Amino acid sequence: MTSNQKIVICGNTIHHYKYNKQIIYGTDNKEKVNAELYREMANSESDQPRPDDPNAYRVKRNIRRIIESNAGHWTNRNGNRFLPIFVTLTFEADVETVQEANPIFKRFIQRLNRRVNSKEVLKYIVTVEFQKLNRKAVHYHMVFFNLPWIPKIYDFFNEVWGQGNVNVKATNGLTHLKNYIAKYISKEERDVRLMGRKKYFCARGLKRPIEYRDQILVEFLMLDIEKQPPEYRKEYYSEDTQILTTYSCYEQRKLNPYSKIRQYQTLIKHNKTLLPEQLSFSL
Repeated sequence: MTSNQKIVICGNTIHHYKYNKQIIYGTDNKEKVNAELYREMANSESDQPRPDDPNAYRVKRNIRRIIESNAGHWTNRNGNRFLPIFVTLTFEADVETVQEANPIFKRFIQRLNRRVNSKEVLKYIVTVEFQKLNRKAVHYHMVFFNLPWIPKIYDFFNEVWGQGNVNVKATNGLTHLKNYIAKYISKEERDVRLMGRKKYFCARGLKRPIEYRDQILVEFLMLDIEKQPPEYRKEYYSEDTQILTTYSCYEQRKLNPYSKIRQYQTLIKHNKTLLPEQLSFSL
């Protein structure tokens, strides 16, 4: 498969990449996929990753996109959206390995789900960090996406956690939220205690980013998306691959891209040679 564009849909946030030449995708083209990752790294808006550290960039990118896909996209039975809640959990004891800490965290989540008594299992993403001063104890930074209102929430979490200090606070906007939790990744990336271990993990059932590389489909979606200016746009050129990339980030609160995708799939069944402008005219 070849395409000169791709689009990643993360809730209301849409990432669009356009290249000046066709890119070959597929499992047999790992070198080209890796080259694409380095092009994305050069575009990083706030990470400033090192050119020799693609894994740290990949992890931070994934965290940001999961947060974009879930923050503000879970509702209660009345249809009201949950406010994302940021929680930090620390150990009073010297728990210095994830092998020891993660089972304790798992039991905490089980207790929390029982105590909250919600019909839906709690949805969250959590990153692991080690304290930097005298102690090297593990602590967790996590975001809950569907935590219901809890009176005296600080006391409640202290009781359910029961291992040390707890910090609970509401989030200050999506950008602050995803940057705040992703920043803990870079310093831990090369910690030997995390070698072969997950730097972050999520609850089951989270909404996931959806990526499309079908060039006609992407162009079809962009006809509506580009009607408003992007939140961020950047062009960057790779000397190694000689590819010019235009990256644009859009915040779409009114457009439903999934309905457009269904329209495209229906139309393409009748005429596989339709061009984007013909598809638009047919709507």
